[in-house]
Amino acid sequence: MPVKSRLPELLKERKIQNPYQLEKLTGLGRGTCRRAFIDPLWVPNPQVMEVICKTLGLQPGDFLYYEESCKGGEVFN
Repeated sequence: MPVKSRLPELLKERKIQNPYQLEKLTGLGRGTCRRAFIDPLWVPNPQVMEVICKTLGLQPGDFLYYEESCKGGEVFN
């Protein structure tokens, strides 16, 4: 998957040490917070992304990035 998340490292930078702290801060569900905290391949749905952005003062581009996945210069149209 070419879109990845920097959210786990941003949370640690902001001194959010575990999913429970993220849950209390955002009001999001436990499973959502766990995935946000530990899974760099997880891309949140728009509603979750809005809560994360509002709560943490981020823009989606602050924690989501595109990583090229094709090799050999292939371009898909």
